[in-house]
Amino acid sequence: LQNAEVIQLAKGFDPHLLRTLMVLTKPDLVESGTESEVVGAALDMGLPLHVVRCRGMQDREASVSAVKMREKEKDFFASKPIWHKFGDNT
Repeated sequence: LQNAEVIQLAKGFDPHLLRTLMVLTKPDLVESGTESEVVGAALDMGLPLHVVRCRGMQDREASVSAVKMREKEKDFFASKPIWHKFGDNT
């Protein structure tokens, strides 16, 4: 997690981190078996956490539509138990 510098920067604008949230991107690239460690480290920071699966280079080159990407994101969150609580269940 690239957080120390970012948190210090955020504190310059939000000293008590009351309006700050953490965004974890590319959870699909987290090495298998280390997901719990990554999620734990993120949650230990005590900030609200939002996780997004962004389009990768392959998806961009294939011109995958936004609708299809949203489907892929939902499928990802549904298929990996550690990420269930971060997926959109709607």
